Amino acid sequence: MTRAEVEAMFRIIDASDWDTLGRYFHPDLVYDRPGYPLLEGREAVLGLGME
Repeated sequence: MTRAEVEAMFRIIDASDWDTLGRYFHPDLVYDRPGYPLLEGREAVLGLGME
């Protein structure tokens, strides 16, 4: 990933443009961070389908 791509991604995050941010994530990603529940899949990480 280039510096320009990273900067673009952070602009997307700062704008809370979650639909566009999802393009940076593989559909089958796993987010495993100590102290937080395991998230499996792009939709889980982006919180899609959660009310």
